[in-house]
Amino acid sequence: MSEEDKIRGEIYNEEAFKQPMLFSGMKYERNITPSDWDLFIDFGGKLFFYGEGKKKPNELTDGQKYSIQHVCDSHEKAGNKSIGFMYWHEIEVPYPVYVKDQTVIKWYYNKKWRLIPEDKRPNVLNFIDAIRKWLKL
Repeated sequence: MSEEDKIRGEIYNEEAFKQPMLFSGMKYERNITPSDWDLFIDFGGKLFFYGEGKKKPNELTDGQKYSIQHVCDSHEKAGNKSIGFMYWHEIEVPYPVYVKDQTVIKWYYNKKWRLIPEDKRPNVLNFIDAIRKWLKL
């Protein structure tokens, strides 16, 4: 498939996609281990989004929460805007989770986590659009 035929955000190698990346044996001082994010978007080096999805009703681990906080704080210190957030889904394995449609539960900005009231929780796509509009970026 040529680059022109590819649709951004789609999976092109199902076999490679299913191959887990394991971080066992990579433990550092203070119990630090590698982490990955489920979502990362860079809007021209001016605005960054870091998202982590969980099957409802699970929460972020301490390591996930701290990694989002630290990277967002670092971006802010450098003069850029950065938003971290957590979304929930209720999709059973093996069905795919379309992230854009999932529910944002809370978000991190300006050194503070904010819980979104249950009746006002947007989907991921609307959340990102609203933040971009709010920040004018």
